[in-house]
Amino acid sequence: MTAGPLRIVLVDDHTLCRNGLTELLHHRGNIAVVAALGNPELVAPALREHKPDLLVLDLRMPSGDGLALLR
Repeated sequence: MTAGPLRIVLVDDHTLCRNGLTELLHHRGNIAVVAALGNPELVAPALREHKPDLLVLDLRMPSGDGLALLR
């Protein structure tokens, strides 16, 4: 039995960081970025929808506090 890819939700307010990390992770193999978000308000719905294995979260965003989001 083979394991599926590691499913990641990525959250960063900088488009360049989001796109760059998504591209790097894509080329690592066995990793799937299932959502790449720039708005913290979209994180909770994305987590419910995609049920990721890992959340990569920028803690300092002008549109929302990453630490508060974790709580």
